[in-house]
Amino acid sequence: MSSGKDGSMLQRGWERLSRRKKRRNGEELTRRQSSQIDDEHEIQHANDALQAHYNKRFAFISFLLSVILSHDNELSD
Repeated sequence: MSSGKDGSMLQRGWERLSRRKKRRNGEELTRRQSSQIDDEHEIQHANDALQAHYNKRFAFISFLLSVILSHDNELSD
């Protein structure tokens, strides 16, 4: 066997051993759990982007309203 194959076999062996240890500790996630976590992260990212969008809109509308009200106050003086 070449040393490249030996290295990759050794690496796979360590990965298997690590997975077994994690399984015993109850830390290994199933594919479904991992996918669910990814989906939750995507949803959170979308919610954050939407919240930022609405915050910008609210700030803009507040600014316009303050300009209109200050202009209205100047006219009534």
